Amino acid sequence: MLLRPGKLIQNDEVNVVSASHLTKNALAHSLKLLMEHTPLNKITVKHLVDHCGVNRQTFYYHFQDIYALLGWIYQTEAVESLTEYRSYSTWTDGFYKIFCYIESNKTFCCNTLNSLGRTHLDVYLYEVTHDLIMGVIDELACGIQVRSEDKEFVANFYTLAFTGLVIQWMRGDMQEPPKQIIEKLNGLIEGNVLRALHRYENKLPST
Repeated sequence: MLLRPGKLIQNDEVNVVSASHLTKNALAHSLKLLMEHTPLNKITVKHLVDHCGVNRQTFYYHFQDIYALLGWIYQTEAVESLTEYRSYSTWTDGFYKIFCYIESNKTFCCNTLNSLGRTHLDVYLYEVTHDLIMGVIDELACGIQVRSEDKEFVANFYTLAFTGLVIQWMRGDMQEPPKQIIEKLNGLIEGNVLRALHRYENKLPST
C-alpha cells in the first residue's frame, strides 16, 4: 500500500514537468511568431506575454528575460540529436541538417543574427558543429598517439571555419545551395584532418 502514494507523487511530478514544458513551448512559439515581423531587440516581455496569453509572473517563473528564452529555443528545438552523424562517413549529413534547420527558420535565425541575441546563434552553431567534428576526429585518431588538447585545437579550427561559412551564407540571404557548400567543404576537409592529426602524433609529454 505504501507504493500507491509514491506513484501518485511521481505522476504529479510528471504532470508538473509536462505543464512547465508546455508553457515554455507556448512562449517559444509566441516569440518566434513575433520575430517574424518585429526585430528581437524591440520585443518586450509585455509584448510576449500579451501575445501568448499568460502573465508576467508566469514568464519570469521560467525565464530570466527574452534572451534566456531565445537560448532555450536553440538548445531544445534547434539542437537535434546528431549523434548518428558523428563519423567520417556521415558528418556531411549532419551539417546538412544544420543548414535545413536554418532554412526552415530563416526569419527567426536571421532576426537573431542581427540582434543582441546573436550570441545564442553563435553558441548553437559552435556546439553542434564541434560535436560533429570531434566525432570525426576521435574516429580518425584511433590508433594515433595525439594529445587531447591537440585534437581540440584541430576541432576548434574546423568548427570556426564552418560556423564562419554559415554566418556568411546567412548574410548573403542563403543564396548558395547548402549541398554545394558542403561539397566544397568536404573537398577541403577530406584527408586534411587525418594529416593534421599525424602532424601532432607522438608529441605526448614524456612520463
